[in-house]
This record gives sequence, C-alpha cells and structure tokens, in this order.
Amino acid sequence: MSGNFTRRAWLGLATLGAVGAGVRPRIAAAQGHLANLAPEEPIAATLRRLFADRPIKDGAAVIGIEMPLIAEDGGSVPIAVEVKSPMTPESHVKAIYILSEKNPRPLNVKVSLTPAAGQAFVATNLRLADSGPVRVVAEMSDGTVLMAAREVRVTVAGCAA
Repeated sequence: MSGNFTRRAWLGLATLGAVGAGVRPRIAAAQGHLANLAPEEPIAATLRRLFADRPIKDGAAVIGIEMPLIAEDGGSVPIAVEVKSPMTPESHVKAIYILSEKNPRPLNVKVSLTPAAGQAFVATNLRLADSGPVRVVAEMSDGTVLMAAREVRVTVAGCAA
C-alpha cells in the first residue's frame, strides 16, 4: 500500500465510513410552517383572535411610537415602541404587539416581556403593504389591553397582497 493518499482518496474513504456507520445527511428542520400562520384576515378578526372579548382601551398616553410619517420603501420601515410601565412583578407589560391594518396578515410583531426586561421597549423594521394605520397593542400583567396607532404613508409597497 502506497503512503501517497490524495485529498480525493481521503474524502472518498470518509464518505464510505459515514455511509457504513449509517450517518445520513438530514434536511434542516424549519422553524415554522406556513400552515401555522394565521390566514389572511381583517384586523378586527386578528384583534378578536388575540384578545377575545377583552376591552381595548386607548393607550396613547402610555404608548410611544416612533416611525416615519412617509415610508419611501415599505419593505423596511423602522419603528420604535416604548410603553411607560414600572416593570415590577406586580405591574408590567406582558407583551407588545405591532399590527398593520393593510397587510394581508396584520400581526407583524409580538414580543413577550417579563419584569426582568427593566423597560418595555422594542425597535425593529416592518414590511408594510400599503398606507394606513400601524397599531401598537400593549398587554399588561393585570390583563388590561391598551392600543395606540400611528398613520404612515407608504410610497412603494413592501409586501404583496
């Protein structure tokens, strides 16, 4: 046997060894499936699905929304949301939802929070299909649901309807 193995020979032996050992390549598992997503629905149905019959109160005094009034590219619209809350175990923001009324699936973002977060703040980019209100809903630890909205004008749509 010659001591001059080429790289190709070593790779062939490694492949044979892996096949012989029963190792087969796996297809990476997806994080989610399209069937798990909510169907295209109006925003009223989305709010009903998320919060059932709980009353949604005006939260404009507590929820701060920073985003441009005119979005030149609906594919990437920056948004920053802050909810004024003490973030104590007794009184904190459990979740922040960002919904776009004109998107086929209105729910863009859901962020779950705990008192350990220290601050109820979220910043991200949204994809918006068309001009319209962007709603932010804050679900508090006592079950209260607060909502504020901000109108945005989209010049170039970011997602297909």
